[in-house]
Amino acid sequence: MKCWSSIFMSYFFIGFSTSSLSAQNLITEPISVPFLSVQYGLSLSAGDLNERFGFHSGAGIGVGYKTFTNWQFELKGQTLFGQKVKEENIVNHLINEDGTITSNSGQPAQVNSVMRGFSIGAEVSKLINFQKDLPNSGVIIKLGTGFLQHKIKYEDLLNEVPQFDNPYVALYDRLTNGMYASQAIGYQYFAKNRLINYSITFEIMEGFTASRRSYNFNAINNEVAGNSNRLDISYGLKLTWMLPFYQRSNTKERYYTD
Repeated sequence: MKCWSSIFMSYFFIGFSTSSLSAQNLITEPISVPFLSVQYGLSLSAGDLNERFGFHSGAGIGVGYKTFTNWQFELKGQTLFGQKVKEENIVNHLINEDGTITSNSGQPAQVNSVMRGFSIGAEVSKLINFQKDLPNSGVIIKLGTGFLQHKIKYEDLLNEVPQFDNPYVALYDRLTNGMYASQAIGYQYFAKNRLINYSITFEIMEGFTASRRSYNFNAINNEVAGNSNRLDISYGLKLTWMLPFYQRSNTKERYYTD
């Protein structure tokens, strides 16, 4: 997360500095402009994903282009992370009668299970403008597709459980991936003074995924590679901060003297 914090801080500093240079040039008509974006979302799980994970988050970056006809095209990627793992039966055979996992030292191990994943893809959007004084703002509708992957990560805090080291952890991590489709609707705002540019959307993602492990301990319905078609669904809210790269104005100040 320190890496993401550094990226966000650098992004906002650059964005504020760049936008401030152009703040005096008000935008009064639809424009074409390339942009960078930083995104953060909160999601709930549904479908097969809900059997494995609960509430989770996503943080990502993107690069795109907005046309003067209010179409947008974007390439983006995000990391997925969450603390709620529902599929707890995976390590049942490692749990002793006291309800803990015994470490190599004979003491209870300190192990956390969390969600980790990522997605990369492309998105096309249409902006529907209904405010004449804000020609680049309005309702935005998005359609996307790409690649989705997720797994269970076991955090062995003392590194004393060999089952959670490579290559054995592959028997437990439920590595899953495949293609996804996404749909979103919300509101996008481009300020006339160029200083504030963001969107807030409600997004649904459907992952057409499958297990990529040839063997999974305590697998439900014998879920292994080649026998595990899944429908992983997530839905939630996403906030996107955008940094458009506006062209410098060619207008120069002129001074007249009597």
